Parts: sequence; structure tokens; C-alpha cells
Amino acid sequence: MSVVLTIYLVKSFEYRTMKTMVLKDVDLSMKASELMAQISSTIQNQSAYVPYRNATLDTLRIMTKAQGAKPNNIYFINEAEEPFEMDKTLAELGVGS
Repeated sequence: MSVVLTIYLVKSFEYRTMKTMVLKDVDLSMKASELMAQISSTIQNQSAYVPYRNATLDTLRIMTKAQGAKPNNIYFINEAEEPFEMDKTLAELGVGS
């Protein structure tokens, strides 16, 4: 099964600099580390993300809510979340459910 993911690239929390990236046909059997590699590859290969090429994007947070209202403030959500393992598949992490 494949899904469409919206990725929020946050360059600076202080200045609230962010850009969205839409990845289409992402297979849920893909590992989180492979998703990070795909995001990095897209940043390096597409001219829309030139300001993000030198930024250190080392954190991946997955928010899944298929339908309904999304949080307005994506930068700071007060829920404490456990870090997930990068060797799990997206389906195991709850994406698409």
C-alpha cells in the first residue's frame, strides 16, 4: 500500500522557517531510515529546497491523522513522545492507519 506524505522541513524554530515537501506513492513497507534518505535526496536534487541543503535535518517526527483537523502549531506540540526506531517500517510506526 502506498500513501502520500506531507513532510514539514523546519530549518529554524526561532525564525519559524519551514517548507513543506509532498512525497507521493510512499510504500508503507519502507523503513524510517529509508524515508530520511529519500527526503535528503529530494532536498539535494530539487531547486525548491536550496536553502535547506546546508541545514542539519536530523529528526523525524511522524504525525498521523488521516482526516480531520491538523494541529495549527506544528512546531510545538506539548505531548511527550517516545523516540522511535529508524529500523521500523512506516506501517509499524502507525503511518496509514
